[in-house]
Amino acid sequence: SYCISAHSMIAKGAGISPADILAARAGTLTGGRNGAIVALAKAIVEKKGHVAAADIKAAKTGGLSEADILEVTAHVVKNIFTNYANHVADTDVDFPKVDLKLTA
Repeated sequence: SYCISAHSMIAKGAGISPADILAARAGTLTGGRNGAIVALAKAIVEKKGHVAAADIKAAKTGGLSEADILEVTAHVVKNIFTNYANHVADTDVDFPKVDLKLTA
């Protein structure tokens, strides 16, 4: 709850539309660079890092460079780590709490 609530608030502050925030959380955001980032991040998580050549090709077609692909990978790993740490610590959510039912 902590990370998704924090990231949703930050996204809103960055001017991302509520519809795009919901789509990104659900892994369904498509089109453009942000859609390519979401698709790659989703593939990394679902495939536990064993992404296919087609996933990398799609990311590049969506405008991501090799450096961007590595950065997305690093963010996925960091977010897994911080989510697990927050679960273990039972961190209080000090952001507007996101309804997780709207995420799935």
